[in-house]
Amino acid sequence: MSNTKPAIKLRKFPVNVAAWINQKDDKTWYSVKVTKSYRDKQTDELKDTQYLSTDDLPIAAELLMELWRRIAMKVEDNSEAARAAAAVQSKDDGVEVDPEEKKPF
Repeated sequence: MSNTKPAIKLRKFPVNVAAWINQKDDKTWYSVKVTKSYRDKQTDELKDTQYLSTDDLPIAAELLMELWRRIAMKVEDNSEAARAAAAVQSKDDGVEVDPEEKKPF
């Protein structure tokens, strides 16, 4: 994960989830971070921690499922675009690409 902004951020107080796109060579994957916001009683500052209480788990699960759904949609959109580009190129070289072929992510 780099210091760039996340590609996707979701929040349901006090839980936050974020996903960053990572790329190396021809591979792309997502890194995910889960945090909890809280107010420091001594300084009255809003802070984040990576530790969740048991009460936070259902919220985190809900946000993670939604994050997974959004990542899956982005991957599918990218796959559709890649298949369309391959289909256009394959017409030039005589190779046919099945548009229904799905690649797992």
